[in-house]
Amino acid sequence: RFRGYRGHRDGILFTPRGASRSHTDHTPRAMTSTFMDFAYAAHAVVELILGALKLRGRYAHEAPGSRSGKSKMYVRHHAASLLAHALLGALMLHAGLVDTRVGQGASLVLATFHGGAVGAAFTAWAGGELPSWKVFVPHSPFAIIFLVHALGSAAPS
Repeated sequence: RFRGYRGHRDGILFTPRGASRSHTDHTPRAMTSTFMDFAYAAHAVVELILGALKLRGRYAHEAPGSRSGKSKMYVRHHAASLLAHALLGALMLHAGLVDTRVGQGASLVLATFHGGAVGAAFTAWAGGELPSWKVFVPHSPFAIIFLVHALGSAAPS
């Protein structure tokens, strides 16, 4: 039975779905790739759950009916962006593109989003409107991980 191949397609290192990855590779690139695969999977799951919760039009700490219709729209807009980021990560992971230049581009997009969220939280914290831990959790770890990946070296393509 055909198990796929590891080759190039349109200048991008491509591993078709179902390709065999049964060997163990302990090189730094392989370990980084495994870590980034885990980071992308964890990120997709977290964003999927949080995005789905926000589709109801309010945040977890808010009582039902406490927002106006227009305000609910903005929460749902936030939900859509989280779901889009979950989809981006899931697609990169599924296509085996995490450890490529395309994956680095996706990481840059995700680092920008999470870095922006850290900046927004920092501004609210500086104004006394947010506890300090909210500046660092949950966006800072993802911002750092994705930024380091985006600035690193990708597999040759």
